[in-house]
Amino acid sequence: MLLLIVLAIVSSFNIYALPRVSLIVASPIPEEPYTLYGHAGLRILDAQSGRDEVYNWGVFDFDKPGFAWNFMMGYTDYQIGKLPSDFYITDYLKRGSNLDEIVLNLNADEVSRLDSLLSINMLPQNRVYRYNFFYNNCATKPLEILQKAMKAKLVFPRIKRITYRDLINEAEYSMPWLIFGTDLAVGSPADRPISAEQAMFFPKMLSTYLPKSKIVYDNGYAKPFVLSRQTLYSPIGEEAQEQLHANRMNTPVVLLFAVALLGMLIVWNVRSVGEQSFWHKFARLYSIVVMVVAGLTGCVLFFLAFMSEHPCMWPNANLLIYHPFYLLIALPLLLWKKRGSLIDRCFHFIIFVALIAYFAVSIVLLQHISIANFGSVFAIASVALYRIRISKYKDDKTGEKTF
Repeated sequence: MLLLIVLAIVSSFNIYALPRVSLIVASPIPEEPYTLYGHAGLRILDAQSGRDEVYNWGVFDFDKPGFAWNFMMGYTDYQIGKLPSDFYITDYLKRGSNLDEIVLNLNADEVSRLDSLLSINMLPQNRVYRYNFFYNNCATKPLEILQKAMKAKLVFPRIKRITYRDLINEAEYSMPWLIFGTDLAVGSPADRPISAEQAMFFPKMLSTYLPKSKIVYDNGYAKPFVLSRQTLYSPIGEEAQEQLHANRMNTPVVLLFAVALLGMLIVWNVRSVGEQSFWHKFARLYSIVVMVVAGLTGCVLFFLAFMSEHPCMWPNANLLIYHPFYLLIALPLLLWKKRGSLIDRCFHFIIFVALIAYFAVSIVLLQHISIANFGSVFAIASVALYRIRISKYKDDKTGEKTF
């Protein structure tokens, strides 16, 4: 009996002496676009030595030469940093983030291995890593190093159907233009169902799924991955959350549908060559603007899909709506005074077919169709119908250029 009491006392002392390992998850804040996704850091608290540090894999330098270009190409390099927990926590609370601290259920060997792995990661030659929004970021890196330290299987819960796009759109709710932009750029792979482990690229999901996860050892023994969870509330956190969830007007949808209605109005009013010259001039200007905007957007999508290293950019059905051929072919046809009407008609007929094909391809690829894209489709289709109609009229009547 006495021996059992002694063992219990020794065991409780070891638990107390063991450094506490936790993940600190910062909630999203409406400060900058990149802060909409939240953040995660790994905290080591050793009461005996007084050590209390947060390891942060989200360190980058905006002012580094070529940062913008490298970011576009997907060559963004982040690095691990380390700072006192008080500073880390205070900084995020002041900015408006609430902090979830998820205390992990690690034994002495696992904590020791984790500490060694962190020391190796902090070496100058190992600090920098190639950032990837979905697969290699501030939330996936600590989870990766924890799994290496455990030498056991981390079993995550089964979850309802969710996709990368669902989580991105949730994070970007307060910025409709950002949602529209990412919906254009991100292709069909972002609409495939993902697992709980994959979903934890989004820091918020660490707080959701880790408490439901287990560590399973080779001998079959299993234990909860999380010991406890507590939340530190920011004094301005409620205000920040209200801004994140504000019901803002979906300006991309409103604007693009207004442009589409204008295009349909033009097609309706331009009925014959030589009549209503105002509508002909306005139609030409409208066509040029639409082709330039759609063409430039297409250049960006083409670049992201075929030249950058960003994930989930291809295949992308949106390239049937927006592509560089508007600048390479449509714009010269609009500006070239001695253009051939047959070429004009054929090209715009192909555009019209591609717009129809967009919906079929999106369904086949299971790609999300943005409501705003309907406005773009109608606007571009209006230009195509106008050009087909005007070039056909010239062929049938005089064959002469009207404006």
